[in-house]
Amino acid sequence: MEDAANLLTGLREEVKVIRVRDLNLEKIMEIALGEEITYYDSSYIAGAVEKNIPMVTQDGKLSKKAKKYVEVEKIG
Repeated sequence: MEDAANLLTGLREEVKVIRVRDLNLEKIMEIALGEEITYYDSSYIAGAVEKNIPMVTQDGKLSKKAKKYVEVEKIG
């Protein structure tokens, strides 16, 4: 149980919460239309670009498209 608590504490320090409403909505739409992906997927790319952080994903197709805009860390 203590290990799980320590893991959660570490995650809280590393994981950044990005709210879509705080992002450039036009940029999200621009990426979505240009890459022919959903607004939802595009918001992850735009968020990483805007916050200047790597995007972490398990989605291979999204990873390839995102690499045009931002550093990508593929997991899984």
